[in-house]
Amino acid sequence: LDFGTYVWVEIAAPRGYELPGDVVSDPVVIDASNAGGEITRAVYRDPRLLSELSVHKVAEDTGESLPGAVFDLVLAGGDVVVGTCTTGDDGLCTVGDLDFGDYYWVEVAAPDGYLLPDDVTSDIVSITAENAGTQIAAVTFVDPPAEEPPTPTSTPTPSPTPSGTPSPTPTPDEPDLPDTGLGEPPRLVALVAAAALAVGAALRWRWRRTS
Repeated sequence: LDFGTYVWVEIAAPRGYELPGDVVSDPVVIDASNAGGEITRAVYRDPRLLSELSVHKVAEDTGESLPGAVFDLVLAGGDVVVGTCTTGDDGLCTVGDLDFGDYYWVEVAAPDGYLLPDDVTSDIVSITAENAGTQIAAVTFVDPPAEEPPTPTSTPTPSPTPSGTPSPTPTPDEPDLPDTGLGEPPRLVALVAAAALAVGAALRWRWRRTS
């Protein structure tokens, strides 16, 4: 290069990285003072592309996507939880802004009506310069349905034993009164008889006087 002022312009970032905010370097001057000598290098620091990882929850019995499952995303090595998400109606949930590294999913809560699988930990998913910033396939978890408790058998209510209709209490018969022939009480009969005797005696006495 001849004497002059030069700048670097980064036009494409390496795989897995993105261009910096300023792609133009500071000016580099070549003149008689440094011609043939070492020129200060321009340094570019490209940030890594951040990525996202997803998990898909499906039902073991129907294969349908399940909402409501809760997952932790863990950075392997230090076993650091870097994000938590809950599956939506499509059975998917995602954690983003992930740097290069090895990750795995842990299911911490199953959807209503389902049980956690025997193995709640996924295989390792790696983010590298080769796949950073690309669509990385979702990890699938399959949950078995919860067993429905048996319907309790109701004990039949015993029918009441019919009791016999109680016999009516017999009404005691009225005591029979002595038959007087007149249907009158005895005292009245006695008075009538006495009056008749008195009248008879009076008539006899009068008849004797007249005779």
